[in-house]
Amino acid sequence: MSRSNSGYVTFLSGSIPLRLALLMSLAVVLFQLKLLNQVPVQFYSLQNSTDIANDLTPFARLIVKDKETKLSTGISNNRTRIKHKDCPFRDSSIVESIYVYPHPGSSEWEGDILSQYARQRNNSSGKNIIDEYPWISNDLYCKSAGIGPYDYNSQLVQYNTELLVRDIIIHPDSCLRTHDPDKATLFYVPYLPSAEHHNGSLFGNMSQSIHGKAIQDIITETKYELWETAFGLTSKYWKRRNGSDHILVFSEPMHGLWHPKSRRGNFHFLHSQFQTHSPIVVSNELSKTFIDMYPRCAKKNILMPYPNTNGRWFNGKLDNEVATKMFERTNIRKVYESPAAIQSEVELDRQHESKKEQELDFNATSISPLRIFGYYYQGGNHGTCTQLRRSMRDEFQCSPSGKMVQRHKNVIDNYSHAYRQATFCPCPGGDSPSAKRNFDALLSGCIPVILSEDFVWPFTAEFDRSAKINNGSSVGENAILLNSNDFSIRLPAQDHENSKFDSPKTCKPINEVGDNSSQSLQSVLDSVSLDELVRLRRGVRKAADAYSYYQKRRNLPDNPLQEGILPDGGAAHALVTALEERASGVLWEACRDEMKGKDISKDSIKKFKC
Repeated sequence: MSRSNSGYVTFLSGSIPLRLALLMSLAVVLFQLKLLNQVPVQFYSLQNSTDIANDLTPFARLIVKDKETKLSTGISNNRTRIKHKDCPFRDSSIVESIYVYPHPGSSEWEGDILSQYARQRNNSSGKNIIDEYPWISNDLYCKSAGIGPYDYNSQLVQYNTELLVRDIIIHPDSCLRTHDPDKATLFYVPYLPSAEHHNGSLFGNMSQSIHGKAIQDIITETKYELWETAFGLTSKYWKRRNGSDHILVFSEPMHGLWHPKSRRGNFHFLHSQFQTHSPIVVSNELSKTFIDMYPRCAKKNILMPYPNTNGRWFNGKLDNEVATKMFERTNIRKVYESPAAIQSEVELDRQHESKKEQELDFNATSISPLRIFGYYYQGGNHGTCTQLRRSMRDEFQCSPSGKMVQRHKNVIDNYSHAYRQATFCPCPGGDSPSAKRNFDALLSGCIPVILSEDFVWPFTAEFDRSAKINNGSSVGENAILLNSNDFSIRLPAQDHENSKFDSPKTCKPINEVGDNSSQSLQSVLDSVSLDELVRLRRGVRKAADAYSYYQKRRNLPDNPLQEGILPDGGAAHALVTALEERASGVLWEACRDEMKGKDISKDSIKKFKC
């Protein structure tokens, strides 16, 4: 019999006086607790708390102590909130918890954070022996010139994740940074591999830098010499938790601490970004295959959406421009006047006075353009899925949507305009399973149609297999923001690898008998019902908010990254929550256990699945 059961029997079998005495003691405790609940908490938790507690039973004293601790914590939290009242992340548990390694020339480039090598050289020469990190000068040059990642029309903006994560952590209006490394639960390594690699140009230097090699040496061989000489920083905090509380950011799926050529599949995740090693890796791409094979290591890291730093997507200007141009240059005033519109979109347009349309108003800052195209596709013929992409390009030219796009080229200046006038936006795999288009579609109010088996949506159970759908507005432990079925459609890529027309010139249908694999993409999408369209459109609005780095508002500058605006959108908040859950490297142990007995050099996944 257990001790607790034994005591219970003793109580029942004891004498009547003994039972009465125990009951009376319990009654006294309950009465004292009742009195406590009637007294203002400030009264007994400050100066008078000791006097009151001395008159209480031991059990009641514990209650007082607990209330006192909670009050003290509450006061501290309130002071922090007041101090950071303008910080959008002020309620996070990692406020003032992320240490940012300094760079040469910064005000914090001094003291014990420097390596012994850097301190000795500084003292002997009186000057910094460590040169300014090359990505710092590259980034400053691009920002001042408004080129590369700071030109929102450049292709390089798709690699801006590293700049946005940096701003979320170190921006003056953020409140995540601590200047005391001993108090930090996370360490941000401000290495910008894309800024270093590209330096404002689309094609960069393919050789590995000494700084990338320094970090790689720590991760793979626990060698710190290059870190201490090239970065000039102490390795003390890398050693404290084996680097599991250190944050690395990679903005490109094909690039990491070095740039291997002509490699696909799991190679970059394993051998250039080192996602199965200890640091917390923030990236905007992982594959379903990789997550299936290494689920705990994938969960240790953070998957972010591809960024869009064009403020015109968020302040309403682009929507207004597209809508105005369409009205001025075409005779289309209603969706049903378009021969290319999806039937359910036509039905929805005819209900424009109904409550449903009010609920579906996508962007309150602007006029919503009409969805006059059933779908829109434009993409190069490259990557793993060239046959699929070629077929989709040829078929689109033969579709009602493609023919209408050709007819109204004066309205369609670029894909950002077309996405705002299409109901669906097909997203096939290319060089990698994901692409910026997948997220731009959502920001445009266009429903993504995923034709990639390996593509994974961030902030969903597709990434974190242990997570549960969260119907609330925040992300908590083992919770996620989104259900991808609510805002996107998945179609088997193999059903669309062959065009349903003989050629883009004659557009003669190829008649085949069979299942959906013989249907054109427009025919498949035209079968989407009105109710399903309404449901998906609502999901798109929620997903667009979650995947935006900036909140939609009229006063947002056209180039918020260049103007130094703190990212405050759903993606920024999701990142902060994800970092909370990984503070102090708590998820590394599960990844380390998962990798026991595995030899990544024998990983045979050499390409992505279409």
